[in-house]
Amino acid sequence: MLSSVSGTRLSSVGPRVVQISGEECVEMKIKRLLWVLLLPVCVFAQQYVTIDFPASLGTQCQITGINPGGTVIVGWCYDGVKYNGFRLKNGAFSTISFPGYLGTNWTTVEGVNDAETIVGHYYTEYPVHSTVYGMTSYSDGAYGAYVAPGPKNTWFFGINNKGEIVGDYQDWHCDGKLCNRRGFLLSKGAVTTLQFPGAFSTTIVGVNNLTVVVGNYEPNTAQGGVRSFTWSKGVFKEFTQVSGATLAGINDFGDMIGTTGSGAFLYSGSGAFYSIAYPGATSTSVSGLTNRSKNNTVSVVGNYWDSNNVGHGFYATVTLPRR
Repeated sequence: MLSSVSGTRLSSVGPRVVQISGEECVEMKIKRLLWVLLLPVCVFAQQYVTIDFPASLGTQCQITGINPGGTVIVGWCYDGVKYNGFRLKNGAFSTISFPGYLGTNWTTVEGVNDAETIVGHYYTEYPVHSTVYGMTSYSDGAYGAYVAPGPKNTWFFGINNKGEIVGDYQDWHCDGKLCNRRGFLLSKGAVTTLQFPGAFSTTIVGVNNLTVVVGNYEPNTAQGGVRSFTWSKGVFKEFTQVSGATLAGINDFGDMIGTTGSGAFLYSGSGAFYSIAYPGATSTSVSGLTNRSKNNTVSVVGNYWDSNNVGHGFYATVTLPRR
Protein backbone atom coordinates (compact mmCIF):
# COMPACT_ATOMS: atom_id res chain seq x y z
CA MET A 1 0.00 0.00 0.00
CA LEU A 2 2.85 2.37 0.90
CA SER A 3 6.09 2.43 -1.04
CA SER A 4 9.29 2.20 0.98
CA VAL A 5 11.85 4.98 0.82
CA SER A 6 15.31 4.06 -0.46
CA GLY A 7 17.59 2.40 2.07
CA THR A 8 20.17 5.14 1.54
CA ARG A 9 20.61 7.15 4.74
CA LEU A 10 18.79 10.45 4.52
CA SER A 11 20.66 13.60 5.38
CA SER A 12 19.27 16.24 7.72
CA VAL A 13 19.30 19.55 5.89
CA GLY A 14 17.16 22.63 5.88
CA PRO A 15 13.90 22.79 3.95
CA ARG A 16 14.07 23.60 0.26
CA VAL A 17 11.28 25.46 -1.48
CA VAL A 18 10.35 24.99 -5.13
CA GLN A 19 7.63 27.18 -6.64
CA ILE A 20 5.63 26.12 -9.69
CA SER A 21 3.25 27.86 -12.10
CA GLY A 22 2.99 31.44 -10.83
CA GLU A 23 -0.33 33.20 -11.32
CA GLU A 24 -0.49 36.49 -9.43
CA CYS A 25 1.53 38.22 -6.71
CA VAL A 26 0.11 39.32 -3.37
CA GLU A 27 1.54 39.91 0.08
CA MET A 28 0.59 37.04 2.30
CA LYS A 29 1.74 35.21 5.38
CA ILE A 30 2.95 31.68 4.73
CA LYS A 31 2.77 29.73 7.94
CA ARG A 32 4.46 26.36 7.73
CA LEU A 33 5.26 23.49 10.03
CA LEU A 34 8.94 24.25 9.63
CA TRP A 35 9.15 28.04 9.75
CA VAL A 36 7.13 31.27 9.46
CA LEU A 37 7.78 33.94 6.81
CA LEU A 38 6.13 37.28 6.10
CA LEU A 39 7.10 38.56 2.66
CA PRO A 40 5.69 39.39 -0.78
CA VAL A 41 5.37 36.18 -2.76
CA CYS A 42 3.46 34.90 -5.75
CA VAL A 43 0.38 32.76 -5.24
CA PHE A 44 1.54 29.61 -6.96
CA ALA A 45 -0.65 26.79 -8.14
CA GLN A 46 1.81 24.45 -6.44
CA GLN A 47 4.64 25.02 -3.99
CA TYR A 48 6.89 22.27 -2.60
CA VAL A 49 9.05 22.00 0.53
CA THR A 50 11.48 19.10 1.06
CA ILE A 51 11.46 17.39 4.46
CA ASP A 52 14.64 15.44 5.19
CA PHE A 53 14.71 13.09 8.15
CA PRO A 54 17.34 13.15 10.93
CA ALA A 55 19.76 10.22 10.58
CA SER A 56 18.94 9.21 14.17
CA LEU A 57 15.44 8.16 13.08
CA GLY A 58 16.68 5.43 10.76
CA THR A 59 17.83 4.58 7.26
CA GLN A 60 14.35 4.31 5.73
CA CYS A 61 11.61 6.82 6.45
CA GLN A 62 8.10 7.43 5.19
CA ILE A 63 5.70 10.34 5.72
CA THR A 64 2.20 8.91 6.08
CA GLY A 65 -0.15 11.72 7.11
CA ILE A 66 -0.98 15.25 8.20
CA ASN A 67 -3.81 16.51 10.41
CA PRO A 68 -6.74 18.49 8.91
CA GLY A 69 -5.43 21.76 10.34
CA GLY A 70 -1.95 21.23 8.90
CA THR A 71 0.04 21.55 12.14
CA VAL A 72 1.35 17.99 12.62
CA ILE A 73 2.96 15.55 10.17
CA VAL A 74 3.41 11.86 11.03
CA GLY A 75 5.21 8.85 9.62
CA TRP A 76 7.63 6.04 10.45
CA CYS A 77 11.28 5.07 10.07
CA TYR A 78 13.23 1.79 10.05
CA ASP A 79 16.53 1.80 11.95
CA GLY A 80 17.78 -1.61 10.84
CA VAL A 81 16.21 -3.42 13.80
CA LYS A 82 12.64 -2.23 14.12
CA TYR A 83 10.16 0.38 12.96
CA ASN A 84 9.35 3.48 15.01
CA GLY A 85 6.75 6.12 14.31
CA PHE A 86 7.45 9.83 14.45
CA ARG A 87 5.67 13.16 14.87
CA LEU A 88 6.89 16.37 13.21
CA LYS A 89 5.60 19.56 14.84
CA ASN A 90 7.09 23.07 14.83
CA GLY A 91 10.21 21.77 13.12
CA ALA A 92 10.94 19.10 15.76
CA PHE A 93 10.79 15.32 15.32
CA SER A 94 9.71 13.08 18.22
CA THR A 95 9.57 9.27 18.29
CA ILE A 96 6.32 7.30 18.69
CA SER A 97 6.94 3.76 19.95
CA PHE A 98 4.38 1.59 21.70
CA PRO A 99 5.85 0.77 25.12
CA GLY A 100 6.11 -2.35 27.22
CA TYR A 101 6.73 -5.35 24.95
CA LEU A 102 9.73 -7.65 25.35
CA GLY A 103 9.66 -9.43 21.99
CA THR A 104 10.49 -8.18 18.52
CA ASN A 105 8.14 -5.32 17.86
CA TRP A 106 7.62 -2.36 15.58
CA THR A 107 5.41 0.69 15.59
CA THR A 108 4.18 2.43 12.47
CA VAL A 109 2.19 5.67 12.50
CA GLU A 110 -0.42 6.38 9.83
CA GLY A 111 -2.73 9.28 10.78
CA VAL A 112 -3.37 12.19 13.15
CA ASN A 113 -6.24 14.56 13.94
CA ASP A 114 -6.40 18.14 15.21
CA ALA A 115 -6.45 16.98 18.85
CA GLU A 116 -3.05 15.42 17.99
CA THR A 117 -4.34 11.90 18.61
CA ILE A 118 -2.14 9.65 16.48
CA VAL A 119 -3.16 6.26 15.10
CA GLY A 120 -1.16 3.41 13.65
CA HIS A 121 -0.34 -0.14 14.60
CA TYR A 122 2.31 -2.17 16.36
CA TYR A 123 3.50 -5.73 16.01
CA THR A 124 4.98 -8.15 18.53
CA GLU A 125 6.13 -11.77 18.58
CA TYR A 126 5.95 -11.99 22.37
CA PRO A 127 5.05 -14.33 23.98
CA VAL A 128 3.79 -16.73 21.26
CA HIS A 129 1.78 -15.30 18.40
CA SER A 130 2.79 -12.76 15.79
CA THR A 131 0.03 -10.21 16.28
CA VAL A 132 -0.78 -6.77 14.90
CA TYR A 133 -2.64 -4.35 17.19
CA GLY A 134 -4.25 -1.03 16.36
CA MET A 135 -2.57 1.77 18.31
CA THR A 136 -3.53 5.22 19.52
CA SER A 137 -1.03 7.73 20.91
CA TYR A 138 -2.46 10.75 22.74
CA SER A 139 -1.07 14.25 23.19
CA ASP A 140 -0.61 13.64 26.96
CA GLY A 141 1.77 10.75 26.27
CA ALA A 142 -0.70 7.91 26.90
CA TYR A 143 -1.09 4.96 24.53
CA GLY A 144 -4.00 2.70 23.69
CA ALA A 145 -4.18 -0.72 21.99
CA TYR A 146 -7.06 -2.32 20.10
CA VAL A 147 -7.85 -5.65 18.45
CA ALA A 148 -10.98 -6.04 16.33
CA PRO A 149 -13.50 -8.58 17.71
CA GLY A 150 -12.62 -12.09 16.74
CA PRO A 151 -9.75 -11.80 17.74
CA LYS A 152 -8.04 -10.45 14.64
CA ASN A 153 -4.92 -8.64 13.51
CA THR A 154 -5.83 -4.96 13.36
CA TRP A 155 -4.38 -2.02 11.45
CA PHE A 156 -5.34 1.65 12.05
CA PHE A 157 -4.86 4.00 9.08
CA GLY A 158 -6.85 7.17 9.76
CA ILE A 159 -8.68 9.24 12.38
CA ASN A 160 -10.95 12.28 12.10
CA ASN A 161 -11.65 15.09 14.55
CA LYS A 162 -14.61 13.17 16.00
CA GLY A 163 -12.24 10.41 17.04
CA GLU A 164 -13.58 7.95 14.47
CA ILE A 165 -10.89 5.52 13.31
CA VAL A 166 -10.65 3.54 10.08
CA GLY A 167 -8.49 0.58 9.20
CA ASP A 168 -8.46 -3.11 8.35
CA TYR A 169 -8.64 -6.40 10.20
CA GLN A 170 -7.67 -9.98 9.40
CA ASP A 171 -8.03 -13.27 11.26
CA TRP A 172 -5.01 -14.30 13.33
CA HIS A 173 -5.03 -17.86 12.02
CA CYS A 174 -6.32 -17.93 8.50
CA ASP A 175 -6.18 -19.58 5.14
CA GLY A 176 -7.71 -18.78 1.79
CA LYS A 177 -10.21 -15.91 1.81
CA LEU A 178 -10.14 -15.66 5.61
CA CYS A 179 -6.69 -14.07 5.21
CA ASN A 180 -8.05 -11.23 3.13
CA ARG A 181 -8.37 -7.90 4.86
CA ARG A 182 -11.71 -6.35 5.67
CA GLY A 183 -12.06 -2.63 6.25
CA PHE A 184 -13.83 -1.14 9.24
CA LEU A 185 -14.99 2.08 10.88
CA LEU A 186 -14.59 2.31 14.67
CA SER A 187 -16.97 4.95 16.07
CA LYS A 188 -17.87 5.35 19.76
CA GLY A 189 -16.71 1.80 20.45
CA ALA A 190 -18.85 0.24 17.69
CA VAL A 191 -17.21 -1.53 14.73
CA THR A 192 -18.81 -1.31 11.28
CA THR A 193 -17.25 -3.70 8.76
CA LEU A 194 -16.76 -2.07 5.36
CA GLN A 195 -16.29 -4.67 2.65
CA PHE A 196 -16.84 -3.38 -0.89
CA PRO A 197 -19.62 -5.52 -2.42
CA GLY A 198 -18.12 -8.58 -4.11
CA ALA A 199 -14.56 -7.59 -3.24
CA PHE A 200 -11.84 -10.14 -2.61
CA SER A 201 -10.15 -7.79 -0.10
CA THR A 202 -10.83 -4.24 1.17
CA THR A 203 -8.51 -1.65 2.73
CA ILE A 204 -9.76 1.61 4.33
CA VAL A 205 -7.21 4.43 4.19
CA GLY A 206 -8.94 7.63 5.30
CA VAL A 207 -11.98 9.31 6.85
CA ASN A 208 -12.95 12.99 6.93
CA ASN A 209 -14.87 14.88 9.61
CA LEU A 210 -18.17 14.18 7.81
CA THR A 211 -17.51 10.40 8.15
CA VAL A 212 -16.92 9.97 4.44
CA VAL A 213 -14.52 7.06 4.07
CA VAL A 214 -12.09 6.31 1.23
CA GLY A 215 -10.52 2.97 0.49
CA ASN A 216 -9.29 0.51 -2.09
CA TYR A 217 -10.38 -3.00 -2.92
CA GLU A 218 -9.30 -6.01 -4.93
CA PRO A 219 -12.00 -7.53 -7.11
CA ASN A 220 -12.20 -11.30 -7.36
CA THR A 221 -9.00 -12.99 -8.49
CA ALA A 222 -10.23 -13.40 -12.07
CA GLN A 223 -10.60 -9.62 -12.49
CA GLY A 224 -7.40 -8.65 -10.70
CA GLY A 225 -6.10 -5.12 -10.09
CA VAL A 226 -6.95 -2.60 -7.36
CA ARG A 227 -9.89 -0.18 -7.46
CA SER A 228 -10.94 2.71 -5.25
CA PHE A 229 -14.18 3.80 -3.59
CA THR A 230 -15.87 6.12 -1.15
CA TRP A 231 -18.39 5.16 1.53
CA SER A 232 -20.88 7.37 3.35
CA LYS A 233 -24.01 6.55 5.38
CA GLY A 234 -23.99 2.93 4.27
CA VAL A 235 -23.53 3.61 0.56
CA PHE A 236 -20.46 2.49 -1.42
CA LYS A 237 -19.53 4.42 -4.55
CA GLU A 238 -16.73 3.33 -6.85
CA PHE A 239 -14.21 6.07 -7.69
CA THR A 240 -14.05 6.13 -11.48
CA GLN A 241 -13.02 9.74 -12.11
CA VAL A 242 -9.33 8.83 -12.42
CA SER A 243 -8.59 5.58 -14.23
CA GLY A 244 -6.47 3.09 -12.30
CA ALA A 245 -6.40 5.22 -9.15
CA THR A 246 -5.40 4.07 -5.67
CA LEU A 247 -6.76 6.59 -3.14
CA ALA A 248 -4.84 7.74 -0.05
CA GLY A 249 -7.05 10.36 1.67
CA ILE A 250 -10.02 12.74 1.64
CA ASN A 251 -10.83 16.08 3.30
CA ASP A 252 -14.12 17.76 4.27
CA PHE A 253 -14.44 19.42 0.86
CA GLY A 254 -14.34 16.08 -0.97
CA ASP A 255 -10.81 16.69 -2.25
CA MET A 256 -8.99 13.36 -2.61
CA ILE A 257 -5.39 12.31 -3.16
CA GLY A 258 -4.00 9.14 -4.71
CA THR A 259 -1.74 7.58 -7.27
CA THR A 260 -2.03 6.02 -10.70
CA GLY A 261 0.49 4.27 -12.90
CA SER A 262 1.57 7.69 -14.15
CA GLY A 263 2.04 9.37 -10.75
CA ALA A 264 0.36 11.12 -7.83
CA PHE A 265 -2.64 13.44 -8.02
CA LEU A 266 -5.10 15.63 -6.15
CA TYR A 267 -8.68 15.37 -7.35
CA SER A 268 -10.78 18.31 -6.17
CA GLY A 269 -14.33 17.99 -4.91
CA SER A 270 -15.40 20.21 -7.82
CA GLY A 271 -13.98 17.75 -10.37
CA ALA A 272 -10.57 19.22 -11.29
CA PHE A 273 -7.44 17.09 -11.56
CA TYR A 274 -4.00 18.25 -10.31
CA SER A 275 -0.81 16.29 -10.88
CA ILE A 276 1.46 16.15 -7.81
CA ALA A 277 5.08 15.66 -8.83
CA TYR A 278 8.09 16.99 -6.94
CA PRO A 279 10.21 18.87 -9.51
CA GLY A 280 13.12 16.76 -10.73
CA ALA A 281 12.03 13.67 -8.80
CA THR A 282 12.05 10.24 -10.41
CA SER A 283 8.95 9.22 -8.43
CA THR A 284 6.41 10.94 -6.16
CA SER A 285 3.80 9.44 -3.83
CA VAL A 286 1.17 11.18 -1.68
CA SER A 287 -0.09 10.11 1.74
CA GLY A 288 -2.08 12.90 3.43
CA LEU A 289 -3.90 16.18 2.89
CA THR A 290 -5.40 19.00 4.94
CA ASN A 291 -8.72 20.77 4.77
CA ARG A 292 -8.86 23.88 2.58
CA SER A 293 -7.59 27.13 4.06
CA LYS A 294 -9.38 30.47 3.80
CA ASN A 295 -7.54 31.20 0.55
CA ASN A 296 -8.65 27.82 -0.87
CA THR A 297 -5.26 26.16 -0.50
CA VAL A 298 -4.86 22.47 0.29
CA SER A 299 -1.63 21.14 1.79
CA VAL A 300 -0.43 17.68 0.73
CA VAL A 301 2.33 15.52 2.19
CA GLY A 302 4.12 12.54 0.71
CA ASN A 303 7.46 11.16 -0.40
CA TYR A 304 9.72 11.45 -3.44
CA TRP A 305 12.90 9.91 -4.78
CA ASP A 306 15.61 12.03 -6.37
CA SER A 307 17.91 11.19 -9.29
CA ASN A 308 20.37 9.52 -6.89
CA ASN A 309 17.61 7.22 -5.59
CA VAL A 310 17.59 8.98 -2.22
CA GLY A 311 14.21 9.28 -0.54
CA HIS A 312 12.79 12.48 0.94
CA GLY A 313 9.53 13.63 2.42
CA PHE A 314 7.75 16.69 1.11
CA TYR A 315 5.09 19.21 2.02
CA ALA A 316 3.22 20.88 -0.85
CA THR A 317 0.47 23.45 -1.23
CA VAL A 318 -2.04 23.48 -4.06
CA THR A 319 -4.22 26.55 -4.59
CA LEU A 320 -7.61 25.54 -5.93
CA PRO A 321 -10.10 27.76 -7.77
CA ARG A 322 -13.02 28.89 -5.66
CA ARG A 323 -16.31 27.20 -6.33
